[in-house]
Amino acid sequence: MQAREIYKTSVSSVPFLRTPQPGMWIPLEELPSPFAHDEALLICQLSKHQWISWIPEHGEYILELKG
Repeated sequence: MQAREIYKTSVSSVPFLRTPQPGMWIPLEELPSPFAHDEALLICQLSKHQWISWIPEHGEYILELKG
């Protein structure tokens, strides 16, 4: 399955998150659709700030984590 598009969220909204790790749930600032869950599960890191993630009720996404 291919990740759909880049979706941005802020790490600053998650004060306890210092080093993202696979398997962590990240709260989303904006939902990609009205039916999507409000958190994304990190699957694997693509680059320093980009992760492949899975959003329940929506699918795979590339998250860009901003500090």
